[in-house]
Amino acid sequence: MSADTDKEVLANLRKHVMQVTEDLYRPKPRFMDAFFFPNKDNVYKLERYIKMAKKTLYICVFNLTNDVLANAIKHVYD
Repeated sequence: MSADTDKEVLANLRKHVMQVTEDLYRPKPRFMDAFFFPNKDNVYKLERYIKMAKKTLYICVFNLTNDVLANAIKHVYD
C-alpha cells in the first residue's frame, strides 16, 4: 500500500466502514417532524408519535405544560 491510489482506496474504505458502523449503532430517527402550538391536532399527532416509541425517545422542548403529552411520555417509560 505504497501507491497514492492504494492510500486513497484505503481512506475511502475506512470512510464507508465508519458510515456503516454509524448506521448500525446509531440508527436515524424513523419519524422526524415539527409541530407548532397551540394546535389541538398537533397535540394528538405528537401524542401518537410519542406512544410509538419502542426504545428511545428524544424530545426537545422549552416547556411542557400539556397533560396529554406529559402522560404520553410517562406511558413510554411505564
